[in-house]
Amino acid sequence: MNIKILKFLLLVSLLTLILTACGGNNVSLEGTAWQLVDFAGKPLLLDYQPAMSFEDGRVGGNSSCNTYGGEYKVKGDNIEFGMLMSTMMACADNNAMKQEQEYLAFLSTIERWEMNNGQLFLFNPNGDALVFDLQD
Repeated sequence: MNIKILKFLLLVSLLTLILTACGGNNVSLEGTAWQLVDFAGKPLLLDYQPAMSFEDGRVGGNSSCNTYGGEYKVKGDNIEFGMLMSTMMACADNNAMKQEQEYLAFLSTIERWEMNNGQLFLFNPNGDALVFDLQD
């Protein structure tokens, strides 16, 4: 084979490898914990910020006033939450209770996820996102 053909094949192979590595989510959510920082563009109550963690195929966290948990499944950039259970304590702050109800309802619509610049994005079918920062 001539050198030009070998260089061309090597270049094509490298480009294929690079493009394959860039596509999809090659990162696992397993063993991570996150703090909500953006609720689809809505203001957050800072004293009642929801949190989320992923461990052993389960998701759970604080939804504002209560804790929640359930199963999750990831396939590529698709994510599905199973039925989420939650404690049922009343919030002292009515706005926190409203935020919590909206957060849990939003989680039931999530279909896609991605990580970008150290943040977790969970998208609903409309493209609205919950944005989380990684917790220490």
